[in-house]
Amino acid sequence: MKLLLTYDISNTKSRTKVATLLEGYGYRVNFSVFELDIKKYKIYKGPILRGL
Repeated sequence: MKLLLTYDISNTKSRTKVATLLEGYGYRVNFSVFELDIKKYKIYKGPILRGL
């Protein structure tokens, strides 16, 4: 399943951490926009960003 995720995070450290994590799930479309390829089971097992 494709998912378009956008974010607006002002804290540089947090923003970098989120971007690095998201790069493992898909590719960057724009500075704060990612297109992710998520399998259905990953969504139901818990949030992708758990632990941030």
